[in-house]
Amino acid sequence: MFLHKETRLLIPIETFFPINDFNLLHNRFNNYFLGGDLNSHHRKWNCSRANSFGINLYKFTNDNRLHIAAPPTPTRYGTNTPSTIDIALFKNLNYRYTCESVSALTSDHNPVIYHFDLTIPNIDSQNYKIPNWFKFTQHLSTAIYTPHDLNTISGIEDSIKLLTDIVYTCHDSTSKHISKQHKISHFTNDIKN
Repeated sequence: MFLHKETRLLIPIETFFPINDFNLLHNRFNNYFLGGDLNSHHRKWNCSRANSFGINLYKFTNDNRLHIAAPPTPTRYGTNTPSTIDIALFKNLNYRYTCESVSALTSDHNPVIYHFDLTIPNIDSQNYKIPNWFKFTQHLSTAIYTPHDLNTISGIEDSIKLLTDIVYTCHDSTSKHISKQHKISHFTNDIKN
């Protein structure tokens, strides 16, 4: 079950990139999904050019290991080139998803629909974490608790979920993120020609 609070987001282009707001959100929540008109252009999400917001958002997501979700087709059809500025970023939502820009309204912005497959977690084979096991053990020993309500099925399920959340939180807070380096394979002359 996901607990959520609906929020609408529009970042006015006349302002500076709100890095402090993004940092506050990122540091406060262990997982989140943030979508809206971010006014951030970048080639990584199919814009023809990048603007300062897009460059800053891309750097922020890379520095904090966040994922940017953008549909394969533009979300805004204005007076200039069509662009994809209605995007989402999320943290620790490891599920397969699809997203699409739907031209169903008369607005210059298309709504974006995200479909998450909550039955199968997505395994990111390109990145992994190396925990500091000493710190992990310390964090876990202070965070662990003794479950009391193990007399009912819901009590057992709640205790298992809480224990799982504690283990994941301790792992995330004591781990160093590592990205796999892709090696360029050597091609034979037959393939090169």
